[in-house]
Amino acid sequence: MTDMQTAPTGARVPVWFWIVSVLFVLWNIVGVIDYVSYRLMTETYLAAMGAEQQAYMTALPAWLTGVWAAAVFAAFIGAILFLARMKWAMHLAGLSIALFLVSLIYHYAMAGALAISGVGALAFSLFILAVLIVQFLFARWAAGKGILR
Repeated sequence: MTDMQTAPTGARVPVWFWIVSVLFVLWNIVGVIDYVSYRLMTETYLAAMGAEQQAYMTALPAWLTGVWAAAVFAAFIGAILFLARMKWAMHLAGLSIALFLVSLIYHYAMAGALAISGVGALAFSLFILAVLIVQFLFARWAAGKGILR
């Protein structure tokens, strides 16, 4: 068994491409689960928060919930498109970054989430942004190499 497969376009597809792609899918499943848990407002989801955080989360505007959903599902579908080797993975990764930035600006510049959630939540949000950027750069690299078509 070799670590490369020949792609129909002539591009070489390294085995690690598939491993990284699966890791992106798994990472983004966590985002989907978080969003769905928010929409269902399960007791478990709410129990992980303090009263002030619960009030903040239940009062999110509908447009922001839509932005959150679009960002999460764009990143998740984009990750799945790595496995299908489709260039749309790059476009969806870029879209998820833009939408996530809108969400970050709302939470931390407009709604005062830092005072409610603390620096740890901001650090984790920045980590999520970094992963989204890596996903986009990975997609751009793969598209440039002809792996994504």
